[in-house]
Amino acid sequence: MAKPLEKIMRYVGQHGIIRPRDIEAIGLPREYLVRLHRQGRLSRPGRGIYTLPDANVTDRHSYAEVTKRVPEAVICLLSALAFHEITTQSPPAIWIALHKGARRPALTSPSLRIVRLSGPSLTEGAENHQVEGVPIRVYSAAKTVADCFKFIQDRTRCRDRSSKGLSSPKEG
Repeated sequence: MAKPLEKIMRYVGQHGIIRPRDIEAIGLPREYLVRLHRQGRLSRPGRGIYTLPDANVTDRHSYAEVTKRVPEAVICLLSALAFHEITTQSPPAIWIALHKGARRPALTSPSLRIVRLSGPSLTEGAENHQVEGVPIRVYSAAKTVADCFKFIQDRTRCRDRSSKGLSSPKEG
């Protein structure tokens, strides 16, 4: 019975973060994950997420975790600014873009801010990257900056419908 467990350990080593459905996809029962977790050979940082206990966790770990749990998500806005190192601030929540009709993910941690997009607004400018062995999608730096201005302008209009043009946002 050690062979399936070793196969899972190799798989986790190659992919960084895994879900039970990943194990089922390679033909093994998900119960092996619970067994490995109880033995201390796997860590469970969140519901349905498993990693190696000594995994190299980076400052971008939450991006990998969110993308693994919400595969259709695209990292956007403030989180994409931080990913591309365009800002020095680290957002308190992970900003993701989802299709307008998509269900809200049932995540309690990490905290999410969701933007609903459709058509080219959702698909154009998405780049593929790897974080801790997990493929993630992040909007390009150019699209991110443009989207930030767009959403700042939209929020300014919602707050003060009488204002004309773009107000400059203040930090603080």
